[in-house]
Amino acid sequence: MRTFLVDDHALLVGIMARWLRIIPSVEYAGHAENGADALKFLDSHPVDLLITDLRMPGMRGEELIATATSRMPELKVMVLSAYCTPFIVQQLSSLDIQAFLEKNCTMDEFAAVLESLAAGGRFYSAHYRQILGDIHGHRDSAFNILGKKEIAVLRALASGESDQEVAEHLHITEATVQSHSRNIRHKLGLHNRIDLMRYAWTWGLADPSPLQESAGKPEK
Repeated sequence: MRTFLVDDHALLVGIMARWLRIIPSVEYAGHAENGADALKFLDSHPVDLLITDLRMPGMRGEELIATATSRMPELKVMVLSAYCTPFIVQQLSSLDIQAFLEKNCTMDEFAAVLESLAAGGRFYSAHYRQILGDIHGHRDSAFNILGKKEIAVLRALASGESDQEVAEHLHITEATVQSHSRNIRHKLGLHNRIDLMRYAWTWGLADPSPLQESAGKPEK
């Protein structure tokens, strides 16, 4: 199983490359530090399995997966990430990846997952499966209650956009954004925008990481 690795952490790549070279079912094809370089390689070097991180400079892992699998429908994908949030799980479930493993896994776990993939199997970590089950089992999910435009407004607001930015992004008026926001809170039993943002983060409708990262940056 020809395997290509994408990660921007040089130390981890070195360790992973050594692991991949000693697993019987794997032929290590190489690595890239970002999605753009990975796509260039994949365009001219056929592989069976893509192992990728999600948070990398430039193109995110989700975009790499979507692009690579659209060009190579038979390509298998394993995500190896330090992050497993509802937003990430929601995104990856729509991409139909074959495996998800956290970076704190052991060598034995990693090798076992690769052997399973080589045999046509799938593997998702216990944390990933728990989150996915919570999302699918939430009876009052926003997808069942809200309309498409309300979902779009909810996602935009929860991502930190102002009313004006949401209006420009969705090509509607600020008054319409505010009306949608009130309707969303009423339908979901939420009291304010903070509740709305927490709801979206909890059920994988928006990614809190950009807001968390910006909050952690020192003021200039």
